[in-house]
Amino acid sequence: MTEADGRIKRYSPIEKRKIILTGAIKLFSEKGFQQTSVGELASHLGVTKPFIYSYFPNKTSLLENIYEILREIFFDAFDEVFSVSRTPDAQLYELIRRYAIVSLTHTEMAVIFSNEERSLSEYMQKRSRDDYDKFARIVAGILEDGARISAFDVDDPLISAQIVVGMVRWSHRWYSRTEMEPPEEMAARMARHALAAVTPRARQG
Repeated sequence: MTEADGRIKRYSPIEKRKIILTGAIKLFSEKGFQQTSVGELASHLGVTKPFIYSYFPNKTSLLENIYEILREIFFDAFDEVFSVSRTPDAQLYELIRRYAIVSLTHTEMAVIFSNEERSLSEYMQKRSRDDYDKFARIVAGILEDGARISAFDVDDPLISAQIVVGMVRWSHRWYSRTEMEPPEEMAARMARHALAAVTPRARQG
């Protein structure tokens, strides 16, 4: 047993799982899922492979747990948007702003998810696609509601929703905390751009 292994064993099972997942997030985002072995993760954490396997049966289980963490963060943020009554334009702004904040503040997990989705089980891949479609339909519904009261100008709400969502989905690839404004400010900027893209010119400015 290594010194680090001994220290980690003092933690609760929940904390041990969190430590293992934190290490996996770091290595998977830096090296890639396929290029990282359980042995490398064990060395990084200063533990043994059996220690990791006592909490996660295989490497794919680690990846799927990371996906579940990010999924929970996303949907918790989205649920808050609809916890109060808002106009369609306020709903769209807040939904995109929160989506962007999650993407920009959890960039390591976002990188893993976008790069390694095909390494998930078929069930989890389908669940991921269903989640994305669900979110796009939610945005499309907001656009439809706004179009009915002339707040938005969209020909096809679902296509417009895909464009708006896509603008944020890949933001982790170009965003840099050290060279750009803080995540909260960048998220607000992206939400304003999304709103401007679907707002009739007569209502802008």
